[in-house]
Amino acid sequence: MKNKTSYFPEVIGQTSAKKKLSFLLDNYNRSNHVPNILFNAPKGSGKTLLAHKMGKNLKKNFVEINCASVKNLKQFCETFLLPTVVDKDVTIHMDEASELPKDVEMALLTILNPNDTHKTTFSYEEFQFDFDFRRQSWLFSTTEAHQIFPALKDRLKRIDLQAYSQQDLQGILALQLNKAKVKFDNKVLPDIASVLRGNARQAVSMSNDIASFMFEKDQKFTLDHWKEMRDALDILPLGISPGELRLLRLIASRSGSTVTQLSSETGMTRASLQRDGELFLMQHGLMDVRAQSLRHATAKGLRLLEEVGD
Repeated sequence: MKNKTSYFPEVIGQTSAKKKLSFLLDNYNRSNHVPNILFNAPKGSGKTLLAHKMGKNLKKNFVEINCASVKNLKQFCETFLLPTVVDKDVTIHMDEASELPKDVEMALLTILNPNDTHKTTFSYEEFQFDFDFRRQSWLFSTTEAHQIFPALKDRLKRIDLQAYSQQDLQGILALQLNKAKVKFDNKVLPDIASVLRGNARQAVSMSNDIASFMFEKDQKFTLDHWKEMRDALDILPLGISPGELRLLRLIASRSGSTVTQLSSETGMTRASLQRDGELFLMQHGLMDVRAQSLRHATAKGLRLLEEVGD
C-alpha cells in the first residue's frame, strides 16, 4: 500500500482527502474499480487539482466538462456521452456539478445506479448506452453540494476538502516559486499567505505575479520587494477587498446597523451583502451580529480600519 503522499506528491495540505483517495486508489489497483466521487469545497480549495491528480492516478484518458455548459439531456448524450465516454477507457470530471440540468441529473441516477456487476445501461431516444465502471470512472466537483439532487449524491463517494491553513498556503507559494526558479526569503511567505484569503488559486496567481515581477532580477524576493508589490497592487491587510472595506467602515460608523440599512447604503441586495461582504468580515472576526440582528465592528475590525486609514 502506498503512502498517502505517494499518489499526490504535489498537493499541499488536504491530508484527510488524500488519505481517503489513497485508500480508494489502493483498492482500484487491486480491483480495477473505484467509486464515483464527489469533491465538495469552497472555490480555490483545490477541487480541480485533486480531480486532475486522481485522474492521473487512474491512468485513463481524462475528460473534463463544465456542467454550466450542459443545456439539456439531448446535448449531453449526443455531444458528450456518445463521442467521449461510451466504450472508452476514461475518467470523466464533471466540474461545477450543481449546474447540471435536472433531466441530466435524472439520467445520471440510472447511469450511476450501483450494482454488483459495476455495469449499467441507459436508453435515450434511439440510443442505448452501455457503461462499465471498470472502464469509466466519474468525478464530480462542486461548491454547492446542497444543490445537487439528493439521490444523485447518494450514488457518489463524498470527499470534503478542508480549509487551507496559513502553513499550507506558504507551502503552495514555495512550491510554485521553486517551479518558477524564483529565489525568495522564507521570511516573506507568512506575509504573502496572510492576504490570500485561504485560497490556493490565489496563491498560484500571486506566485505568477511574483515570478513576473522578479523576471531577470538576479536576487531574492524579500520583504522589501513584497512591500513594493503590495503597494503597486493596492493589496490590503487580510486581502480584504475595497467593497468589504467600505462595508466595514459603514458598520463601524454607527452603534449597530441592520441589513436593510447596509443594503440601502451600498446598493447591494441582502443576499449579496451577506454572501459577498459580511461572510468574509465574520470569518475574520472583523464584525459580529448582536441583539436584534444589529451588525457591529469588533475590536479587530476597528484595528484594521485604523491600520488602513482613510
